[in-house]
Amino acid sequence: MMKKQKLLFALFSLLVMYNATAQTNTITGTVSDHNSLPLPGVNILVQGTTTGTQTDFDGNYTIEASEGQSLLFTYMGQRDKVITVESGQIINVMMEEDAQALDEVVVTALGIKREKKSLGFSQQSIAGEDIVMGKETDISQGLAGKIAGVQLVGSPSSTYEASNIRLRGEVGALYVVDGIKVNSSSDINMEDVANISVLKGIAGTALYGPEARNGAVIITTKTAKSGETKVTLDIATSVSNLYLLPEYQNEYGGGYTQSFSELNGQNIPNYSADESWGPKLDGTLVRHWDSWVPGTSEFGKLRAWSPTTSDVRDFYKTGVTKNITIGFLKGGENYDIKTTINNLNTTLINPNNDRKQTTISMKGNYNVTDKLKFKGVFNYQYRSTFNNPETRGYAGNFNEWWQRQLNIDRLRDYEQNGQIVSWNMKMI
Repeated sequence: MMKKQKLLFALFSLLVMYNATAQTNTITGTVSDHNSLPLPGVNILVQGTTTGTQTDFDGNYTIEASEGQSLLFTYMGQRDKVITVESGQIINVMMEEDAQALDEVVVTALGIKREKKSLGFSQQSIAGEDIVMGKETDISQGLAGKIAGVQLVGSPSSTYEASNIRLRGEVGALYVVDGIKVNSSSDINMEDVANISVLKGIAGTALYGPEARNGAVIITTKTAKSGETKVTLDIATSVSNLYLLPEYQNEYGGGYTQSFSELNGQNIPNYSADESWGPKLDGTLVRHWDSWVPGTSEFGKLRAWSPTTSDVRDFYKTGVTKNITIGFLKGGENYDIKTTINNLNTTLINPNNDRKQTTISMKGNYNVTDKLKFKGVFNYQYRSTFNNPETRGYAGNFNEWWQRQLNIDRLRDYEQNGQIVSWNMKMI
């Protein structure tokens, strides 16, 4: 009886395996768009499984599926399509355009406009108003956090250097405004921006050559609509302050040893030392740097060797940026003109510096016929900078070449008795 049951079970299992094998078919076919043109790269998946494939250059595909299973066809810009496998082995599919697909028009090289969904490379866009709202004066800072894969590299508040962005791990993106390459992101008037397209990777190289090998930022400026006349005035003021400093020690003053030199019975610090490995700041009376200037009230006096009451933070001040833009737009049936004047005045958190910048930009379009159009662009920028700090700024000097007893308020008085004096002097 047991042997008979085992035999029947084996026969039943064989029939089930044979039946399942018999229903597995090799499905072939062609996928095309609504114009009957073949679609390469269409994704095809047997739903509920990990079995899938893609159409080739001619839209052809081959896949293994069983009768009753469903095939899912997906393609960017097209509606997903699900077809149930029946007894036939050939399934041709015509995809339909997705009404919800993004019909956004973007600007690529030489001002050419194309539908975003038709591009074969990575591209992202952002409206100029989304950046202008933040009142940034540097477009690189404006893009940070608004475009996927864009990382801000350096946002200096202590120098006038332009910040940079990193696209897919590379810096040095090319900036193009209305089809014209610009040298720096700081040359772009943010208030004039209408739309920004960011091309990543080798896509920029294909359109703009090797200068765009690390990506390209394509900027389109504002244009008047037909029948539109607009005059705008935009005034913005922003301030910046020092945020963070290292925690400095206040136990030892300037020098390399724990003792002072002596002259006529007076303690003399090592003024030429660039670090603070010297004697303890314990209040000992010494000759400070400003006691050697004849004809001044401090000449020959002794003061306590103590931690400063006016430290590094007191060196910095509040930076102010004033940004004023006047714009004029006018558009007619066959033409449009735009004029923008921008005045930008900036002072940094470092003392004794100033930058004044004026930018004038003009753009005009005239359509003679549908096939003949004239376009003119004019940009002028005047920039005057007083006392431009070095790229590294001053913070590195305080961290490396400084003495902890020095008083910032006293150092501001560096013109004494008709001469320029310094704390970092060498005693003979």
